[in-house]
Amino acid sequence: MKTKLFTLKEHPENNQIYEPHCLEDLKTSLSIHGQMEPIAVTKSGVIISGHRRYNAMNSLGWVECDVRIVEPENELIALIEHNRYRQKSSSDILKEARILEKELRKKIGRGRYASKNREGRHQGERITMVVQLSKKLGVGTSRLKQLFSISNYKPELIEEIDKGGLSVSAAYAQIKEEFFNNDSNKIPKYTQYKELGKCLKATNLSLDDIEEVIKRTHPYCLNRTNISAEKRRRLTDQLSFLSELSNDELVAIRKKDEVENTYIDPKYLKKLKEVTPSLLELKNFFSESIAIDKVCLDLVDKNYFNQKFWSTVRTHIHSIDNNKQIGRRLSAFVGFHNSNGYRLLGIISYGSPSYAIKARDSHVGWTKELREEKRDHLVNLSVCCPTQPFGFSFLGGKFLACFADRLIPFWENKYQQRVVAVTCTSLEEGLCQYSGLKNWKRLGSTSGRMLLKPLRQEWQFWRNWYRKNFRELYDKTIKDSSPTQSTLREIFNILDIPSKEFIHNHRRGIHFHHLYKNYINFLNGHIDEQHLVPETFDWQGAWFEKMKSRVENQADRSEITTDHLNFNERNEEVMLAWLDAKGVL
Repeated sequence: MKTKLFTLKEHPENNQIYEPHCLEDLKTSLSIHGQMEPIAVTKSGVIISGHRRYNAMNSLGWVECDVRIVEPENELIALIEHNRYRQKSSSDILKEARILEKELRKKIGRGRYASKNREGRHQGERITMVVQLSKKLGVGTSRLKQLFSISNYKPELIEEIDKGGLSVSAAYAQIKEEFFNNDSNKIPKYTQYKELGKCLKATNLSLDDIEEVIKRTHPYCLNRTNISAEKRRRLTDQLSFLSELSNDELVAIRKKDEVENTYIDPKYLKKLKEVTPSLLELKNFFSESIAIDKVCLDLVDKNYFNQKFWSTVRTHIHSIDNNKQIGRRLSAFVGFHNSNGYRLLGIISYGSPSYAIKARDSHVGWTKELREEKRDHLVNLSVCCPTQPFGFSFLGGKFLACFADRLIPFWENKYQQRVVAVTCTSLEEGLCQYSGLKNWKRLGSTSGRMLLKPLRQEWQFWRNWYRKNFRELYDKTIKDSSPTQSTLREIFNILDIPSKEFIHNHRRGIHFHHLYKNYINFLNGHIDEQHLVPETFDWQGAWFEKMKSRVENQADRSEITTDHLNFNERNEEVMLAWLDAKGVL
């Protein structure tokens, strides 16, 4: 809802926790984007989240802003939790952690009997404070422990980190070297000779096998593969940088990296601009519900709808970077024709389903053996992306999620296999384009625990290094159910990079759409294909009414977007301005 800026008050503890920041970049971002997120306030008008936006709006001379009312049980905890994705200095994080620790102690207690005396759903449960702090702060547990150690032993290094002169990992390395390493604990060289000799005598490995073990062990792997320690350090520095980004920042950085490192033929970009429908064209076409029957599906071919054109569209309209899919795949364009020719509404693509997803497998009731046998009767809707303004103003994402069923017969014809259900993962854990659709069921969320992949050039270098120097390992990992994650795990292990420090927790929603009423019986081997009973969903009428209502509401509020592409020249500038305002660049 809208409210006057002068009625709002800053939380008195905010300036005690967070260092003041320059507002110029944020003012630029607000001027370009407008207010993208409401300010969170209590009923009395005290700001819980959005202090910098509030000050920037005042500086810009704004009179009112969007707010949402929150009723936190504990204002201090809420203040910190709502600032989870704010760009923060290490000093800010430490202040947050210390205040939050005091407040959490009141809730979870302390001492050996705390778990018994605690009330609520955590009664009797052993809770580790640093883990709770890292979850609420949105900071990795390892990084938070490192910051605590640096602050305790050499607090002056925190200021160096905040100035950008030192990374957290580099500062922690200094602490370890100065305070944790004890030469008296080092094993004498002759003892090491003796122990290594015992190991060699106890093994039946050949000399070549022993050489391979040495080659896979850091730091010897660097010398054996002609890689400098500096090259490894650049990798860990980039991973450290990526690990400190919020989910939104990480998505934007990867998209920027893709745009900068992908060659797009100008003729296909021109073609995309030519076939993207305008707001007026969309209004005219969807003036009646019968228009849905005129929407056409065109498979990727070698002519007008070729793969290069599809990839151009994928890169320029999708917010997630485009990575090659492994396994089966079938892609298509969705559009219509008018007096101006072909008009593109969006793109869709089916691919092989993930090998194992806990929520999906639990929903179906699969054992490992049944999953091996029946998994190929599912497909994954890996791309479901509308062009703009169709997506934002006309519920284009919901339209494509329902319309994509028309691609199923082509998949079945190509791979000669019956499809009984479709899965997909949304970009975020919360509400998405699949929410509210009767034919899509939300099953839960992914675990979110994934090793961070470096940016494209760095990843290409290390993947090629791994393939060239460790071919046996490479051939094994590319056959795994998650080949990229397996490859990263092996590279980190060889280079002695601690995996647990470079894990991101970006959870995504898991959604499921069945095509037959008795699909679970089929997927568990209780019935054959001929006994499947088709499910029918009449989605067209419901979508059309919701679409009309959205267009009318946006027109009343003057919110209808006229933007066509997500990552054309203008919007790339907008993205860079946003990243700069967030302090990422």
